[in-house]
Amino acid sequence: MNECLDKDMFDTFEFRAQGRRPATYFAFGVWLVLSYLAWHTGAPALAWGGLAFFFVILGWWLAANPSAGMRLTPEVWEIHFGPNRWSFPLRDIDSVIVSDSKGRNPQYRLQFTDGAVDPLPAKALPRGDRFSRELRRRGIRLVNAAPPEIG
Repeated sequence: MNECLDKDMFDTFEFRAQGRRPATYFAFGVWLVLSYLAWHTGAPALAWGGLAFFFVILGWWLAANPSAGMRLTPEVWEIHFGPNRWSFPLRDIDSVIVSDSKGRNPQYRLQFTDGAVDPLPAKALPRGDRFSRELRRRGIRLVNAAPPEIG
């Protein structure tokens, strides 16, 4: 086992975000109520067109169930975002650079030991102290930085 692990830390830390969440099912309930009202009030065709469009978007969201997440093991950091998958050996990672310290739209960049920097999908990463603690326990530094200049 990796010597950087603490005795009270789990071997694997995982995070997953997915499209099927309470808000999605609430939106489906709203669609059902609006459909019921449209049926019983004799709504015009335009209202039915809007309901059909809403149903198609909501149906796609529920069926596709877009997901993102990560798994941090003692040896590897795996990240998935939609159909994309990345795997990074921990020995090759120097630090994680976090931009926007206010936490509204954090941007994450992975700094490798060879100096290369890759952006990370923020939606695939959890926020909070637990995530920071898990990275530090595995020897990955967190560096706060100004957002990268675009242009």
